[in-house]
Parts: sequence; C-alpha cells; structure tokens
Amino acid sequence: MKDVELSNKVDFIMKLGSAFHRYGTNAPRLELALTNIANSLGITGNFFSTPTYLAVSIDTEDGQVTRHIRVSPGEVNLAKLSAVDHIADEVCDGKLSIDKGIKFLDKVKLSSDRYNKTITTIAFGLTSLALAIIFGGSFIDASFAFTVGSVLGLVGMLTSKSEDFSNIFEFVAAFVCTVLAYIMKYAFPSTHFQIVLMASLIVIIPGLSLTIAMVELAAKNLVSGTARFMGAIVDFFKISFGVMAGIQTGKFFFSSLAPDMSFPLPDFWIIPAIVVGSLAFTIIFKARPKDFKWILLSGLSAIFAIKVSGWFLSGVLSIFIAGLVVGAGSNIFARIYNRPAMIPLLPGIIFLVPGSIGFRGVNLIFETKYSQGLGIGFQMFIIAITIVAGLFLANVLVNPRRSL
Repeated sequence: MKDVELSNKVDFIMKLGSAFHRYGTNAPRLELALTNIANSLGITGNFFSTPTYLAVSIDTEDGQVTRHIRVSPGEVNLAKLSAVDHIADEVCDGKLSIDKGIKFLDKVKLSSDRYNKTITTIAFGLTSLALAIIFGGSFIDASFAFTVGSVLGLVGMLTSKSEDFSNIFEFVAAFVCTVLAYIMKYAFPSTHFQIVLMASLIVIIPGLSLTIAMVELAAKNLVSGTARFMGAIVDFFKISFGVMAGIQTGKFFFSSLAPDMSFPLPDFWIIPAIVVGSLAFTIIFKARPKDFKWILLSGLSAIFAIKVSGWFLSGVLSIFIAGLVVGAGSNIFARIYNRPAMIPLLPGIIFLVPGSIGFRGVNLIFETKYSQGLGIGFQMFIIAITIVAGLFLANVLVNPRRSL
C-alpha cells in the first residue's frame, strides 16, 4: 500500500474516532466501530479510547503507524453523530472518496448546533417539569421545577463562556437551584421541596455517566470505565456540596422549611409528562426533529416496561426488563433504518438511570448519616448494573448489525 494512500486512511480514521468521541460515543462502541471501519478500508488497526485520550495503531508491512490525540469529554450530539456515521458508511461502501469524507467530517464539526441556547434553556425547564410529574409531584411542584430547571439551563449557558466557571458549573448550578427552590418552599409551604430540587437538577446529575461507566467496565474497558466512574462520583459530590451550601444559606436567611407533603397527579398524567420529557431530550441531546418519535417511543417503552413488569416482579427486576426492552428496541431501530442505535437508546436510558438515588445517598453522607447514605449508594450501583445487564442481554437477543 502506498504511503500516501495509507496516510489518508489513517487521517480519516483519526478524524472519525475524534468525531465519535466528541459526540458522546462510549469506549466499547467507539473502538468496535473503528475496528470495523478499518477492516472495510482494507487495513488492520488497534484502538484505545478513554474519556480524555484516543490512540490508533495501524499495522503495515513495515511495522505500525501510531497516532495519539488528547480529547475532551464530549457532549452528546445525536444529529452530528448520525451524520458522521453516515459519512463513514459512504466511504466504506466506496460511494465517497476518503478525501471528500475528511472534508465532510470537517464540515460537520464546524456546523452550528441545531438548537440555539434559548431553546436549550427552555428544554432544561421542560425536562424538570416532566420529571417532577413522573416523580409524583403536583401542578405547583411541576411549575416550580420548570422555573428552577430553566434557571439551571441559564446558569449553564452563562458558565459555558468561561473555562474557569465551567469547572465549577455543577457546584454553582446546584447552589443557585437549591436557594431558589428553598425560597419557593418557604413562600408556598405546600411545595414538595425534594421533588422540585431533584427534578430541576436531574439533567446534571451524572446518572447516565455512571451507567455508561458500568457498561464500559462490564465490556472490559477497564481504564475508560474507571475514569468515567470516578468522574461521575466527583460530579455527585460537587452537586451535593452545592445543595448543602444552598440549604444552609436558606436556613440562615429564612426559618426551617415545613415538612414535605405529597400531592401526586393522577396516573394518566404520566403520558403527557413522557411526551414533554422526550421533546426536551430531543433538544438536549441535539437530535434531529424527525427523531422525536423514536425518542418518545423509547421513553414510553422504558416507563411502561417498569410499570407493567412491576405488577409481577420486584423493583430491580422490573428495571432489568425495562433495560432489556429499551436495548432491544434500539437494536431493532438500528437494523431496520441502518442508523446508530444510540439515537433512541440514550434518551431511553435517561428514564431509568439511578442518578436521583445516588444524589440522595451522597446528601445523607454529607449529613453524617453514613449507614443510610452508603445503603442508598449501594442501591444506586445495583440499579446501574441491572440496567447494564438488560442492555447486554438485548445485544444477545437482537444483534444491531452496527457498532454504534
């Protein structure tokens, strides 16, 4: 193979790997995708990915060509991920040259996000509103959760402009949202403080990162899984410290809060809540508008799988069934439409992730209730592993025929 031809293929694979990483692909899927693409291009490669590092090693007749790049943990962007995946298919099928493929990848990278910051901020609020209803909140709880969640989105938009502030975003966001929720509870005692706070912060609580870390560890990607796991734990503590600081600030300026009282809406309200939540996840995960129906179907499948299986099975087993249903459905989507299974999979997992449970556990540890906190924390890991088991079984029962 000519040096120029090999160099172009390696450049293309490096750009693909960087793009997959940037748009939220976990290590097992990324490494398998690059392996399959390299084989399609007639070369043999070995790949190693972590949340901050990507290594590519290509075997040649004269030895190996090795590349290393430092990457930053990317944000999920399902629209760009789908576009990059399509470019890879076109090049591998010979419908697009490698040079044009590289140009198209650069074009995708430079393209603006599908949704502007105002719409994204509103989506944060809609997510909080939907989850407040799912958590058993009342109309007033859902309304306040929407307000606090929108403020969270605004804080995220402001802190993203400064690298220094972005490093403490979780703490600042948790502090601001807790103080705001505290004031609302003080002014309206019938508000359920925990539901409002949990629903408003759920977008930044790293339950999804924790679940992905468990997926990577179960798939023997020990370095990536461990790094992502520790990152999730640190984020838990950042958020919990911000919440504790916010509560102490509220107690300093106001009196202690009245006990929370639960006034859940009728069960049928869960349907519009899932619709609103799926719309918000479409925006937050930057998916294409026409993918909303698949995200909605995934969310409905997750919630109803838990509800229906909960009539016959324990809570943990019902989550396993839900993970199996979401994973199998996502693989069927990938087989039929030849698109990444991650499009319906990630939003579906959001409805199952154990972030809220871990958040409560860390809060109890901060309150020196160590035994209770550790018990709830252990429950969080059990749920995460249960979801992973369901996803792995789904891959066995329904082969997606795709790496992503």
